[in-house]
Amino acid sequence: MRNVFSTCFAWFRRYHHPYRDVHILVIGIDNAGKSTTVASIQNDSTDGITPTIGFASSSLRMRRCDVTMLDVGGGSKIRGIWENYYAEVHGIVFVIDASDAQRIGEARDVLEEVVKDARMGGKPVLLLANKNDVDGAMDEIDVCNQLNVHELMEQQQFSCQVEQCVAVKRKCDRAIMRGMKWLLQIVCDNYNALAERVNADVAVQREEEARERRERAERVRILREER
Repeated sequence: MRNVFSTCFAWFRRYHHPYRDVHILVIGIDNAGKSTTVASIQNDSTDGITPTIGFASSSLRMRRCDVTMLDVGGGSKIRGIWENYYAEVHGIVFVIDASDAQRIGEARDVLEEVVKDARMGGKPVLLLANKNDVDGAMDEIDVCNQLNVHELMEQQQFSCQVEQCVAVKRKCDRAIMRGMKWLLQIVCDNYNALAERVNADVAVQREEEARERRERAERVRILREER
């Protein structure tokens, strides 16, 4: 009888828990397939998708989470804006082109820089090795080795799952959905701590932005007076 009540209580908690507000940052170097991946997760058409210039936001519900996906362009000249979103996210989807061996070193350096940022440290990472259907694409072991995944995980103390996928499938690749479910489960299991961290980091970031605006306004005032 106790087991029955325990099962019922667990079911009640699972299906009657309020939806959690979760922000996920989708990043990776250009041409990895980030925007296509986001469209696939939303069951939107992946035909005619062009690279993201700047920033795009989309929303969906999954695993009792209200998920906001922040897709940011991956070109070398725009990666500097990624850090503007680090404070507010609970997890990361990092997409790579598993068929492009020539740029895997660049992807490794970018991933390392991201996870070493204090605002990102410890947040879970879903690593999607996209374009797995291309001949010669790296498998999961190759991807982990080339990106130094295990070493980074040990150094920075974050959870990571690697999924080989094809984002342009007519229906969302099961590997992508499996990875998303894993990511959201990790976020939910640690939601209170992550949410507290997000709130604190966002407050600090907003204060820094306000200070910078005040300093700019003061500089403008001084220049006007000097004229």
